[in-house]
Amino acid sequence: GEIRYTLNGAMPTKESNTFTQSIVLKENTVVKSAIFVADKLSSRVSEAFFRIKPASLKAPVSYEVFHLNDLSFIPSIGNRKPDARGAVFEFSSEEVRQHIQANTLFRFKSLLKIEHEDSYNFAVRSDDGSKLYIDGHLVVDNDGDHGVRTKTGSIEMDKGSHTVEVLWFNGGGDGWLDVYIEGDKTPNQILSTDFLKAR
Repeated sequence: GEIRYTLNGAMPTKESNTFTQSIVLKENTVVKSAIFVADKLSSRVSEAFFRIKPASLKAPVSYEVFHLNDLSFIPSIGNRKPDARGAVFEFSSEEVRQHIQANTLFRFKSLLKIEHEDSYNFAVRSDDGSKLYIDGHLVVDNDGDHGVRTKTGSIEMDKGSHTVEVLWFNGGGDGWLDVYIEGDKTPNQILSTDFLKAR
């Protein structure tokens, strides 16, 4: 068999490039690949999200950390002073691992750059609860005390900048968070620096 792949998020076909040697990626890329035998798909399609972070790139997502008690849902925090704050490249538990402990709430904020007017689908995968807001509107509600679970939601957006906010809490254990975006002209992918800028 042969491994055939795409670099634009499209499903590989018998016409897709054949993998013969290593590929150098210079920008954020969604790679999909599969094995073809006699020009027929004969494996599951594998998917990987590669993100490039140049040394000069400023982290576009600000975050605040709140150490609370007995969390089973996202609480209202009003004007409470955060216990820590910083900036990261994505809405991701991996980038704030040093702050994760039991009963911790995170508030992430950034600006979303939209190039095409479209209906966009957002997916939030989290352990425990999370919520995603666009321009102050709740788009994804994945709240509650649960293991890794994905919830989705859609919103129509005009071209331009939109505020995006993600609330996420960890009741106990390691916790998990990542966020995905998809549109008619945007293959499903992690909401990365391609779409984000600092507020």
